[in-house]
Amino acid sequence: MATFLIYQMKVALMLALLYLFYKVVFRQWTLHRLSRGYLLVSLLVSLLLPCCSLTFHHTIPPSEVTQVSDLVPTTMAAMPMLEEVTRETTPFLVWPVFLLYVAGVACMLLRLLKASRQVMRLTRRGECLRMAEGIELIVVDADIVPCSWMNHILLSRVDYNAGRKEILAHEQAHIARHHSLDLLLFDLFAAMQWFNPFVRRLRKEIVTIHEYQADEDVLRQGTDEKDYQMLILSKVAETESLQLADSFSASLLKSRIRMMDSPRTSRRKAWRLLCIAPLLGIALLANARVSYQVEERPLLLFDRESISLDALVARQEEAGEATFFSPAELARIFGIPVPGGIISFNTTPADSPFRLVPGLNEDDPDDFPLLIVNGVDFPYWRRQEFFSDRWVMKWFAFLHAEEAVPIYGEKARNGAFIANVTLSFL
Repeated sequence: MATFLIYQMKVALMLALLYLFYKVVFRQWTLHRLSRGYLLVSLLVSLLLPCCSLTFHHTIPPSEVTQVSDLVPTTMAAMPMLEEVTRETTPFLVWPVFLLYVAGVACMLLRLLKASRQVMRLTRRGECLRMAEGIELIVVDADIVPCSWMNHILLSRVDYNAGRKEILAHEQAHIARHHSLDLLLFDLFAAMQWFNPFVRRLRKEIVTIHEYQADEDVLRQGTDEKDYQMLILSKVAETESLQLADSFSASLLKSRIRMMDSPRTSRRKAWRLLCIAPLLGIALLANARVSYQVEERPLLLFDRESISLDALVARQEEAGEATFFSPAELARIFGIPVPGGIISFNTTPADSPFRLVPGLNEDDPDDFPLLIVNGVDFPYWRRQEFFSDRWVMKWFAFLHAEEAVPIYGEKARNGAFIANVTLSFL
């Protein structure tokens, strides 16, 4: 639930950035098809981009490991502010916020349903006339602004009797370009993002683009521009329109007339759209995650015995500080290279006496572990020499079979004692 709310916040932020970019780059353009495409793609990008997460892998050298948690692979948000806030407020705020969000979505969907019913009611009450290409002209007695929805054109009887072909051509242009689908998509998106003021701004922008395109199509059919502008002016006083439909709008009067008189924008300026690439890159980086893991998995010791990572994590409260032994210094003690080195955690003093694994049968050569002393393989018959007073133990460790066999092979099937000793002169 908290993850879903975070996602909605990211969608809102992404949509705000895309809208601001639109206002800066597309302002006063006559490339209406490109502008419409950008607005529609903005919805898709704002929905999908928060789900895209780049992962940057950061490796920690074993020599920098200081505690058990450093050994456990972790993935964290590169900019975890939203996650931290939500995590801190989860017990108290997530449920009320989620319920408020659901209530807002429900209200917006009810408004959309009400607008749909209004259109359907007018459609049923009006006189239906068949036109070309499957378009139905609905003539109603109500005083409404001409509008279109899907394959229906709603026209007042006054406008129908006046025989205004430009109005029909305008609404037919809306239907031909499937503008109603755009509005339905934006309305559904607005229901999901009802708290985001930029959604309403984007819907206004798409409606504006629809009007520009319809006007352009009408003028392309040979309609006189000045006569058409006067027709638009004559509709200013008519304010009743349908929320759901593309209407012959008077609210965009100034913008529409100014756009008709504007010089055509060169298609070469479309390259400015590439300026969005850095914006998308920043959005991806803001949603990126960083994966931390040790560069090369070392052998792990706990009180000088090999231990698995899971077992070490279970006992991490007992573990002291980590001590790292590099592969170079271990090669002499082990007799062969030890990739990754060793990280040792001790709860006992460093000078604690050497001890065998409990239950080890020293009299059975088949049960005795491999002995490696100063990098030399000690045979079983020299084991007493190993335990004599001639030697001073500087460093030792016992590797269980799981860790010993990959290094020494089958001869370490009972584990391996690794020791670094010096001769005693006392």
